[in-house]
Amino acid sequence: MATLSIARAYQYAFQSRPNVTLALTGGTFNALGDFVAQISQILVSSLCITVLQDLLTLSQTRKEHESPRPYDYARTARFFFFGFTISMHLIGENQGSARSFLHYQVL
Repeated sequence: MATLSIARAYQYAFQSRPNVTLALTGGTFNALGDFVAQISQILVSSLCITVLQDLLTLSQTRKEHESPRPYDYARTARFFFFGFTISMHLIGENQGSARSFLHYQVL
């Protein structure tokens, strides 16, 4: 049910304000991609550090490893802004027509 209401809200927003809706969608998908990239990087690096620490304790040598970087919220905001502005630029090239934007082909 929640998915259906989100789809209806998107459809209403697209019909009433297509340019803003497409720009927000572009920014949201860019931010989502950055979120997945950062989370996977944090998980993989923490897993590698755990494995390396286990190997180092077996060999009785100690080395300092850097801890995984924390999540960077500013980076995600930059990705959102980039996606938003790129989407607005593509919309502007098509003279603001959302229908022509949907059929836009990059040569």
